[in-house]
Amino acid sequence: MDGGLLSLVRIGAPRGWRRLRGARHSGLARRGASAGGLEASRLLQRAGSVTIGLGVRAGSLLRGRTDLREDRAMLRALPLGLTLPGLTLTGLTLAGLTLAGQTAPAAAQPVTTLRPEALLDTRAAPVSPDGDVPVGAWTLRGREVRTLVNRSGSAGRGACAPFAGVGTDPEGDSAAGAAFGPDGSWFVLAHRDSHNLLVYDADTRALIREIPLSGSPSDLAVSADGHWAVTPNLYEDTASIVDLDSGAEVAVVPVGDGPIEARITPDGTRALVVCMVSGEAVVIDLASGTELRRVGGLDIAVSLSANFETFAVSFACANPMELAGSSLAVFPDLYNDRIGFVDLDAGTVDFISTSDSPRAVAVRSDGAAAVVTHAFGSSNSLDVVDIATRTITKSINVGTALYGPVSLDPAGTKAAVAVQNAVRMVDLGTGAVGSNLNTASVNGLITTGDGLYAMSVGFRGSLISYATGTIVKDLNNFVSCSIGAVSPADPRGVMVATTFGEDMVVVNTNGSSGFLEEARSSGPPPEGDKPRTIAVSPDAGTVVTTNQFSRNASVFDASSMAMLGYVDTGLRPGQVKITPDGTRAVVTNRDDTFVRVIDLGSLTSADVTISTRGDQLEISPDGKYAYIAVVTSDGVWRVNLQTLAVEGSKLATGDMGGVGYTGSQFSGMTLSHDGATLVTCNSFTDTLTLIDTSSWSVVATVAVGDFPTAATFSPDDSRIYATNRTDETVSIVSNAGAGSVQIGVVGVGAYPYTSVTNADGSKLYVMNTSDKDIGVVDTASMSALGAIAVSETPIAILGDDAGGRVLVGIGAASASTNGDVTQSGELAVIETASDTVVETVCADHFLSDLAADAGFRLAAAAGLGGESAVFFDIARCPQDLNRDGSVNTQDVILFLNLWVAQDDAADWDHNGVVDTRDFISFLNAWVAGC
Repeated sequence: MDGGLLSLVRIGAPRGWRRLRGARHSGLARRGASAGGLEASRLLQRAGSVTIGLGVRAGSLLRGRTDLREDRAMLRALPLGLTLPGLTLTGLTLAGLTLAGQTAPAAAQPVTTLRPEALLDTRAAPVSPDGDVPVGAWTLRGREVRTLVNRSGSAGRGACAPFAGVGTDPEGDSAAGAAFGPDGSWFVLAHRDSHNLLVYDADTRALIREIPLSGSPSDLAVSADGHWAVTPNLYEDTASIVDLDSGAEVAVVPVGDGPIEARITPDGTRALVVCMVSGEAVVIDLASGTELRRVGGLDIAVSLSANFETFAVSFACANPMELAGSSLAVFPDLYNDRIGFVDLDAGTVDFISTSDSPRAVAVRSDGAAAVVTHAFGSSNSLDVVDIATRTITKSINVGTALYGPVSLDPAGTKAAVAVQNAVRMVDLGTGAVGSNLNTASVNGLITTGDGLYAMSVGFRGSLISYATGTIVKDLNNFVSCSIGAVSPADPRGVMVATTFGEDMVVVNTNGSSGFLEEARSSGPPPEGDKPRTIAVSPDAGTVVTTNQFSRNASVFDASSMAMLGYVDTGLRPGQVKITPDGTRAVVTNRDDTFVRVIDLGSLTSADVTISTRGDQLEISPDGKYAYIAVVTSDGVWRVNLQTLAVEGSKLATGDMGGVGYTGSQFSGMTLSHDGATLVTCNSFTDTLTLIDTSSWSVVATVAVGDFPTAATFSPDDSRIYATNRTDETVSIVSNAGAGSVQIGVVGVGAYPYTSVTNADGSKLYVMNTSDKDIGVVDTASMSALGAIAVSETPIAILGDDAGGRVLVGIGAASASTNGDVTQSGELAVIETASDTVVETVCADHFLSDLAADAGFRLAAAAGLGGESAVFFDIARCPQDLNRDGSVNTQDVILFLNLWVAQDDAADWDHNGVVDTRDFISFLNAWVAGC
């Protein structure tokens, strides 16, 4: 770490503690308060409709449910958590294919038409019984997107809690483009959120250099001679010109609003930068770094995809134009059913009419002809265009809906076109159309450098022969990729994931001999990407985050916030917990078949094989066992942490799965305080499963309310409180082994999730996630007492029994049509005696998880919106009643007023009576100080 002073924002600071300079260490996180993919972002607005596709497994959402009640619950989550006036559902098609633990999303389809108040809202991931990755895809009209400034929810609230980045520079965050050099010896990746270009050796994948950029690239173009690179910078409305020989950004050119695409002319003299909001193409002279002219009147479409689990957001031009020589570009005008020809010399554009929805263009190598696909329209056609005469010479019906991507062989005789989860080969001479090639979904098609094959950019990375019209090899099968490039000189390609990970996949494209060369993070290792869950050791000495995209854990020394190192996890790491003795951390993996046990002293690890889709995790009070719930072939495993082996069989439960909420949560599992009873929330069968941990057997299945998602035990373990998301209730269940039954139901707020009790169990505090409040339930009368408002969506809740507090992590990240793309994060402190929020501390970043040590001295949050771990000093001094940071006469006066009023807060010895003994007890504590 850099030198300098570092402090924690302290809650209820004791006498003698003073705030040091600065709210955070200057060297902790270079990105500051970035929005993890939405910093200084754009509002995505349409006056018309938005097409939405969800990348969750087909047919899984209503498994075992046929009643309309559950349909409504699912659809409520589907439009991203919105209550929308005039919402019109024109159809519902959930497309996606689960392969090897990864969900390969189909291209966006026109499944839902609505006027959105928000396009991305992290609070409302779709449900999925098998816990697939929830991904949304939208196609938006660029000219109706408005520019805005990102606003953090922490503005005006004073110093925020300090944070430490989970990654190591240079990072490769949110890849936006890829290109090879002319001899194939290197390739370069552009990254939007880390504001850089990373140049790699193509053979070894060693980092050659990082080139910092002044903006947030949304695309990348490299000149044919490898000298120039150009990036359109989405949030800054600029274009960066980079000299790749010297490795420096040499010019920054103001362009139009929302630059989304870049192309460099074949002669290497000019760049074309397309701007989605202002609807124009800007022609730039590369040598001088100056604008030459603009072409307006263009209707640009933009594709937005988002992962609800990790808040990964990617932007791309949905109808990109392609160059046909150094003076002309061909533009598919998706919304106006025409093809444009953009003259770079004259600064003009001419149009010809076509059938509906032209989406993608591929240009023949000599620039004389092009093909244009018509996606999502009724024509299902491919047009052949003569560029010199600007006429359509042939239109071929492909026989099924096209998805956009298209590629041409160099001679212009064969075209590969993407359809749903497949590719078809089209003979442009005869008009013959081949059958579906099983490629899974395809986000791009690129002709290899030798001209023999089309490389599909997607999950499988299929290599398709133009000559035979067959798949000769699947090259990927690692992660679904959105961006790709091929070497002009060697049989090699690179593909990059943006929504399902931040992975770089390098492949050999030598026909049937091709293979996957390497799959790794798009930034140089070690990377720390998308911290989603967090744990604090019982002694407050160690903090661990699990980083979902980089598939590792970052381990921190809590006192200094210094990173101690990384430990690899499995695919899509889920929950993390630290053993009671603080020596080991246990990590589940949603897309792997093992649990990883990490030695926190040596940072080494061992694996215990279970089954896939493990997430919820509990550790027995004695530290001997870890219990892991899996949502595929639903059940619970018991792992002996001493022998590092499964002990006993997997116990079957009801149907658990992905249940939505912020960060895409799985059905809850909770262990009683004494470790004797384990309960799972079977969300899709409306039951709880109770497990006796000593006999390792299921002792009861209890029917509860509609869609139970999380459970809490009373302090004496005699009751279980289960929150039911769909009917917005809490079921109260007796914990009596085989005799366990529901004994009461209490209505609470909208979308209730996790809960905690106060110290004596007389009150239950429930996160009402859609109401932005904490519901309070009187457990004796089984009735609602009211709600405590918080400023944003509650995402995690902790009960500090000894301190008489409830700690709530709150926040949200969303893009909406009223002018905001925002993220917020905060820790709210509720005093249980008065049921009021007594303190809030801003976090700068959108939070996804919250944990604390056993003594509630330190709370830590996963700062998903800033690739960080956020640290809150929550050690409190009870005598500092006015929380001014010192114990003085003012505190005595305040206590005296409470004591005279017989206020519960004056019951200092907690015996239920306010009397002289409380006054004496307080005075003794006040004299002792903190």
